[in-house]
Amino acid sequence: MGTRRRDRANPLRSRSASPLRTPLACALVGLAVVCISGSCASGARDPLQIEGVHRFRLSVGELAGTRITAWEAGAEGARRLIFVHGTPGSAAMWRRYLADPVPGLHAIAFDRPGFGRTRPPAALVSFEAQAAALEPLLAPSRRGGWPILVGHSLGGPIIARAAADHPDRVAGLVILAGSLDPTLERPRWFNHLADWMPVRLLLGEALRHANDEILAAPRHTRELAGVLDRVRCPVVILHGTEDSLVPYENVRFMQKAFVNAASVEIVSLEGADHFIPWTHEQRVRDAVESLARESIRRDTRNRGDRISERAGWGPADADRPS
Repeated sequence: MGTRRRDRANPLRSRSASPLRTPLACALVGLAVVCISGSCASGARDPLQIEGVHRFRLSVGELAGTRITAWEAGAEGARRLIFVHGTPGSAAMWRRYLADPVPGLHAIAFDRPGFGRTRPPAALVSFEAQAAALEPLLAPSRRGGWPILVGHSLGGPIIARAAADHPDRVAGLVILAGSLDPTLERPRWFNHLADWMPVRLLLGEALRHANDEILAAPRHTRELAGVLDRVRCPVVILHGTEDSLVPYENVRFMQKAFVNAASVEIVSLEGADHFIPWTHEQRVRDAVESLARESIRRDTRNRGDRISERAGWGPADADRPS
């Protein structure tokens, strides 16, 4: 399948990742991730009590006993726009996108297994298992349009796995600072320290689960790399050129890995760090709206082809009434 590959901001450069200069810097960066993603801030389990935002729960058939807690807003019955947080985190990190939904889409954010209000509160370190938890949400709109998935950081490989496992049920991917390159997945010293039982006992539940996911990520990104050729939907990748947590070089890997995607678009955010859902919200919204428009065109074209086949005339006669 042909692909369209372009970089809006700057061509991919061969450059080394910005190193974290000292152990103290590593620890501070780790703490920043925790705080910004919502795990150590007050309201980490914020029920998102915002006007127009509604909570719901659903069971996951493939994961016995798992009950996903999610929040929805926007145009009910329209194409779903599903937000997947990184690690640690919760649906609360997508608060702005629920309070002000992208027009014409049905926004859904959920607590991944191991985080927030989803139960049981057990860690699931496998991308395949996390994608299975997402699967019940992969439902078409009333007009048949399949969901668009948005994933930040570790949410990036999770939505990629969902699109690989269910290529006919995903209309598009928006990967924000996604960590997909197996060669760049290197847990830091404090991740190993946090796995030491005396330290582990001092950590909260969300931090323990996040650390488990980070330690397991090298193995699961290798597994993911073997199935990315099954992704067929359009992919938009937004990544900061100065990302100190997930190196920009992940973009090079993704450009090569999504070989069968309908299109791959790179949006390089010059000087941006890891936290682009908050610092570059409008760019995220623009990417979603672009994918939604492309999905509508593709769905309309496909419906026209099916009508042509049933009527016995070809695509060249697409304007001919049936």
